[in-house]
Amino acid sequence: PPDDDIEDISGEPEDDGPDPDDVPEPDDQKARHAVRLWKGEERRKRAHEKVLRRIVLESFGGEKERIATRLADVSSLQVADFIIEQELEKSRPPLRKLLAGAYEEIGFEFGRELLGRAKAGGAILETKSPLDRFEFNIRKFADYVAAERSRQLSTTTKRRLLKRLRDATSEVGVDGHIVKTSFATVTRAAYNAWQDSRAKTVSRTDAHGFAEESKRRAVDALQVPGIRKEWIKTQDDRVRDSHDAVGGTIIDQHEKFRVKSDNGVDLMDGPGDETASAANKINCRCVLSFIMGDRT
Repeated sequence: PPDDDIEDISGEPEDDGPDPDDVPEPDDQKARHAVRLWKGEERRKRAHEKVLRRIVLESFGGEKERIATRLADVSSLQVADFIIEQELEKSRPPLRKLLAGAYEEIGFEFGRELLGRAKAGGAILETKSPLDRFEFNIRKFADYVAAERSRQLSTTTKRRLLKRLRDATSEVGVDGHIVKTSFATVTRAAYNAWQDSRAKTVSRTDAHGFAEESKRRAVDALQVPGIRKEWIKTQDDRVRDSHDAVGGTIIDQHEKFRVKSDNGVDLMDGPGDETASAANKINCRCVLSFIMGDRT
């Protein structure tokens, strides 16, 4: 499930890389293959990222106005808490539905492509059975992640907004008196301050993470032995040191990559692994390549 702390960590090294088309391609054939694979996936993930960002921003916009309108004549923090929870609860179902649809699109695009390559490369004779298994799995997973993400967004919003309101009720002016600022004004200012950065972090992390998880689930659906995987690091100067170190590592499909973290080592299925520490997955743009026989 998505971490509750995803929005409390920002500015990871990979968060603002250059346009993929501006990344030069090396002369070495293997290195050139890795760069081209990364560039192709990065372009497509950025397109999905825009969709997710729009969904989150529109949800924030609706919440902001509904909450601010209802808080216009409110001065009690207890009443404000109740109103905020009511409005955020209204936001969760439509947000969950939109996110689930967007996650499905990401999963189907990346997973179906991988299954198609597996068939073309002779790893499987037909794709119907693996595709059915994969699509059933990805629909359930998309809904689960959407439910957790909508819950997490609401939880973070309530926590941050209530803190802003509490601070506003105790702000002292230069004359030593409490400055009275309407809760509606505080609410709009709070959303305006955080909505862009929060939407950016969530959309980038989820577009990448769901695509990578979908690829892993597609390979699991193949149910064929001997598949290996390679960690392809972000191919620009924004790659974080721990991912630069693991880049190029090839292991068996069900093994874990050992990735350095602040608390030691994360054992990861690949880039975007939700079980990893937040610092190893938020804003990550590395990709996973699967090797079936002599083909990737």
